[in-house]
Amino acid sequence: MKIKNIFKKLLISIAIVLIVFAVIFTALYYMGSSEYGYSDDQMEAIEGLGNPDSFVITFPKDENGNIDRYEEWHFHKYGVMAGFYNGDSTLFEEIDYLPENAVPVSYEPGQFDRDMKWADLKQKLTDKVWDKASDYLPELFSGTDVELYYSDEIVVGIENSTNNVVYIETMVLMPEEQE
Repeated sequence: MKIKNIFKKLLISIAIVLIVFAVIFTALYYMGSSEYGYSDDQMEAIEGLGNPDSFVITFPKDENGNIDRYEEWHFHKYGVMAGFYNGDSTLFEEIDYLPENAVPVSYEPGQFDRDMKWADLKQKLTDKVWDKASDYLPELFSGTDVELYYSDEIVVGIENSTNNVVYIETMVLMPEEQE
């Protein structure tokens, strides 16, 4: 009888420890993660075409105030663009090819998530010098409190009221012409 009680208490203790570890792991994963998990549709595109040469990500709010994620991935070497809405494939169309010496961006869409703050992005991209883009604002953001900042190969839209990143556009670099 004593062995049964000891065994029972041991099992309960182990279960409590496992639950505590699961809660801690889950909290650390979601609080400490600034990486976006790709959907099955996105993984299929990456497996078939590789990482995009450039991409655009916007984080529009729906009618309930929830933040969505819209992405356009440009695969210039294949002449195609894939669109995703909250990870679901929504669009696949032809785009212009770029010269073979074009340099794809050094970023991946998964590096940017919908809860990213401007300070988090600057910390992640420490090698960048940012300038304010006062003369360029996509129509999507006209009449809003979004300001754009740019560096080589990337433009970022920041919503001033929340300090959230709401727009990311990366650009393929074209090497200088050789003489």
